[in-house]
Amino acid sequence: MISKKTSFIIVILVLSLLVGGLLGFYFYTKNRNPGSTILGGRIGGNTNFGGYDPNSQNPSNPNTNGSSTPIVIGGVPVDTKIPKLRKISDVPVAGVDFIAVPIYEDPNKNVEPADLSVSKTKTPVRKPLKLIEIKNTIRYMERGTGHIYETSTSTLEKTRLSNTTEPKIYEAFFVNKGDNLILRGLIGSSDIISTRYASLITSTTTEDTEGPNKTLDLKDLPIQISQIAISPSKTQLFSVMDSGVRGLLSKIDGGAQVGIFDTPYREWIASWPEEKNIVLTTRASGFAPGFAYILNTSTKALTRVLGNIYGLTTLTSPDLSKILFSASERGTFTLNYFNRKDSSTTELSFKTLPEKCTWSKKEKSVVFCAVPENIAFSTYPDVWYQGQINFSDSVWKINIETGEARLIMNIQSESGEVIDAINPYLSPNEDYLVFTNKIDLTLWGLQLIEPIKTPEIDPLDSIKEATSTATTAI
Repeated sequence: MISKKTSFIIVILVLSLLVGGLLGFYFYTKNRNPGSTILGGRIGGNTNFGGYDPNSQNPSNPNTNGSSTPIVIGGVPVDTKIPKLRKISDVPVAGVDFIAVPIYEDPNKNVEPADLSVSKTKTPVRKPLKLIEIKNTIRYMERGTGHIYETSTSTLEKTRLSNTTEPKIYEAFFVNKGDNLILRGLIGSSDIISTRYASLITSTTTEDTEGPNKTLDLKDLPIQISQIAISPSKTQLFSVMDSGVRGLLSKIDGGAQVGIFDTPYREWIASWPEEKNIVLTTRASGFAPGFAYILNTSTKALTRVLGNIYGLTTLTSPDLSKILFSASERGTFTLNYFNRKDSSTTELSFKTLPEKCTWSKKEKSVVFCAVPENIAFSTYPDVWYQGQINFSDSVWKINIETGEARLIMNIQSESGEVIDAINPYLSPNEDYLVFTNKIDLTLWGLQLIEPIKTPEIDPLDSIKEATSTATTAI
């Protein structure tokens, strides 16, 4: 029978081994590198708002309301504070999109060693790479330089993808899984509109192996295209030509053009919510009545859906059954919902413009909108288009049929900046929203759904618990 003294010594030895192992693991994980990138050069996080600079001696995050998202590097979680609202780009952007990037397991895990018992010269067998997940990254282009960057919702780091400098890009639309773009700008110092099709290709002449390794191959499309719209599948392009005025349907790269629309009216805003139907709305003004039409790309039939509405701007649902529209009214404006099934119109309790909203694809009656906190008395949308008046917004999720609404965030209270949000864009799983600040054209991102958090376990707490249990046993 083991004596009490011997039992005590055994317990002390076991605790010593346990404490040593846990402390070793603790300091090992604490000193791991907190960041890495795969493509291009690494860029520190945004330090102007909610910033985390991995190269700083004193990294900090002033946003205390952000969500803590664990980032896994080499199998070890690294806690990085990701703000719920973040400024993605400090400079004006021309366009943004969510790009699906496949993530595969480590290729070194897929090599079977040669079977030396059969043949000493047998070649190792390489299995197909296993797809782990599809990661939606945020890809955007800067206006001033035309440089393309990429980031994700789970990191503050940005990666520059392209080494081609193309200044004065005012509009950029990502197509073909983000590897191609439609670029819009002005030719030199003139007012002639330039439209080009760009391909993001791997460069063979890049000397800087640490920097971006892709370049843009450009193809000119016809000049003086006043408006464009891209099909939901991003395989077709609709162009409204200044000369004519004609509407041309083509492949996404501008090839195989065919005319499907002719009109003497020149001021159109085109959108493409459903694969076979384009929405054409007259350019809005509070001083003139507006009209909206649906153009069928197959039959070329033009159907009027709204008309004689002052200050008319529209946002049509992906299934064409609903149209969100604004109307000027006595120094302000209203937000309305038109149901195409029964031709009914309902005025909503929220006042905002369709340009500040986006439809959910998961919930057919839901829109996400940036709603102004205050609206000054004036003529809309003219003064807003001209930049004479800017709004300070909150983001809301609104069910236009039930009237149910949920406040997601007051943007100014969270950021400390006046943000007039336009061009909101939902991630494919609708847990993240990106938008542009109309005031300075910077790009912002907002977490709509809190990410699943990994429980934080302090190794020292485990040591204390083990010690307490052992002492009780003695």
